[in-house]
Order: sequence, then structure tokens, then C-alpha cells
Amino acid sequence: MNLVLKTSLIGMAPLLMHAGLITGNLLTNPGAEDGNLTGWTAGGGTGADVDNGSFDPGINPFDGSFDFYGGVGNGFALGTLSQTTSIVTGAVTTALIDTGTLSADISFWVQSLDQDVPSDEAFVQLTFLSDSNGVVGTVATPAFYSIGVWTNFNNDYAIPVGTRSITYTMEFQRQKGLNIDSFVDDNVLEISGSPTTETPEPSMFGVVFFGIAALLKKGRAHNKALPPSNFA
Repeated sequence: MNLVLKTSLIGMAPLLMHAGLITGNLLTNPGAEDGNLTGWTAGGGTGADVDNGSFDPGINPFDGSFDFYGGVGNGFALGTLSQTTSIVTGAVTTALIDTGTLSADISFWVQSLDQDVPSDEAFVQLTFLSDSNGVVGTVATPAFYSIGVWTNFNNDYAIPVGTRSITYTMEFQRQKGLNIDSFVDDNVLEISGSPTTETPEPSMFGVVFFGIAALLKKGRAHNKALPPSNFA
């Protein structure tokens, strides 16, 4: 009977759909490796830009030859770099988005110049947009700084029903001095799905249960052919 049960479960396994990543990274030039701001729009007035490790000597890119930094203060306390990307791509359909089961998975790395406590910070904001570019919702990561080492932040956020694109924004905050000495590298924005169970086609039920019935019948025939047990 154990053999029959195990075989039956294996037969049912293809009917289950498991959670997982649906897209790769949707961001253009996510780690500044183009050596410029291709894909990104600067805002906030500080001239947030691409760095090769020369803006604050000793703070080198986390990966590759370039990263992003907050820029020259010019009296502004906030610098931004943003890009908007459609999430209706490949297997991500509008119908799937509107089930409310998808999430935006993000990851990025931060390092800051040592300016005591607190030092200049960075964070990421996601703005969820409708097909008419109306704001459906926003979420933001904590603002933080990391001295002497690159630190990763990653999390996933539920994508609101009605979302068709996402604006991913790096925000650099000045806490000390004239410039915004916080750096971000290797941004990631991916879409993943929640676990769901697919309803099998009626014909599939017939195949499965026919297989189970055949196995049970075979099991009964096998039991009749066994010699009497020596155990009470």
C-alpha cells in the first residue's frame, strides 16, 4: 500500500505550481557598468551620477568598475536616480498581475563616507504605476549607511492590483558636509509569484484516478499471491 500511495503522489506532482522567480533583472544599467547614466534620470539638484572610485578615494565600486553616488550638495539634501520599467513582460501578464499574487523583489548595496553618526545615507523607493501612469502605491526601504564595507539590502514587496510599471528610485540623503557621500551599486528589480495550485483539466483527473485504480487492483492481486505470514 505504501508503494501505491507513493506512486499516486508522484503522479499528482505535475499538477502543482510552485512559487519562484518569473523575470530576470528588469533594470537597465543596474550597476552603472555603462560608465554613464544610461537608463537613469537624475533629480534632486545634487547631480547624482556615476563614480569610478575617485569621488571619495578609498570607496571603490562593489562590483565592476563603476557605481552610483549622491553628488555635490549645492545646498540640496537629497539626490535621486530613477528609471521606470514595464512589468508586463514575458510570463507576467496583466491578468496575472491583477491576481494580487506577485511581488517586486529588490536588492542593492550601500557604502558611505565615514562622517561619524549619522553619515550620509541611501535608500530605494518603488512607485507602482497604472497603465495611465497614475500612482497605484509606493513603498520605500529604510534609509541606512554603511562605513568601511558594502552592505546589502534585499526584500520583496507586494505588487498592487492594477500596476503596469514600476519606477525604481535610488535616493541619496545628505547628513553631514556639503556633498552627498553615499554610494549604491548592483541594483536588482525582479518579479516573483506566490504559490498557487493549478486546477487540473477534467481529463487529467481521469488519467490520475485510472492510474490509481490500476495500482490498487495490482496491489490486491499481489497480496493474494503472498504466502501466509509467520507473524501473528
